[in-house]
Amino acid sequence: MLRCTAAVLISVLFGWIPGNAKTLPEGAARFGMSLWANPRADSAGIWSVAIEAVSLECKANAVGLAQIEVETGARVVFGDTERRIHPSPGWKPRDSEWQVALQKSGTGPVLIRGTLRIPGPNADSYTYVEQVLRLELHGVEVITLENRSLVELAVRNGQAFRYGGEYPVAVDPGDSQSPASFDSRPELVGGESIECKACGLSEAVVVEVVVTVGKSGTVTWIRPTPISGVVSSQVWNAVQNGLHHYRFRPAYSQGRPVADVSVLQVRVVPAN
Repeated sequence: MLRCTAAVLISVLFGWIPGNAKTLPEGAARFGMSLWANPRADSAGIWSVAIEAVSLECKANAVGLAQIEVETGARVVFGDTERRIHPSPGWKPRDSEWQVALQKSGTGPVLIRGTLRIPGPNADSYTYVEQVLRLELHGVEVITLENRSLVELAVRNGQAFRYGGEYPVAVDPGDSQSPASFDSRPELVGGESIECKACGLSEAVVVEVVVTVGKSGTVTWIRPTPISGVVSSQVWNAVQNGLHHYRFRPAYSQGRPVADVSVLQVRVVPAN
């Protein structure tokens, strides 16, 4: 039978272990769900799938709802398809690891969908993960065709952020699925130096900033601080106000525009 641990899941999902937390990019989800399939079925065509959920953001006593749905190709023989769990590694004993046993039914691949929702500190905050595992059986051999996160979403005070990249991407909750690939990334097509009368500048200042470019090609969210360095509040206010006039060619995925981040070098100059 399969067995997995919180340390293994953290390593698989995030490419790190807690002692190496500083290597995580800002956009890496510090929460997640993982599904593993046993590579072989028994003589009755039964095999197991291990499920585990972890959040490094929530309190130790936070309770999340984890659900497993076998959409096609198999039926659940035993095991929980819904559990209220404590995803924090600080909760002992661990209750966010378990297994379900499946048996092939019908033809075609087996599609399993796992979801995890963890409430936040208020009604407008939560984290949500959606994971898919697609399998194919060749005799008793269980072959994994696809195993990936579709959604890694954190909602903070009503604003949803898609995770999984270098920086979080501000999105609408209904537009949270992570693109499997990008045809192109955002491209700036209109944006000039920003003049500031109140900044007291004698020469130009360059501010590096991260923004979310929405599907319409406009800035929909600005990271609360510059990427590096310190600027005055007057300069930062000028940057935030000026960026809303910038225009982009949005990112595209599978022929459709999608929200994505852009890293910009913004020049703030003295007003004439």
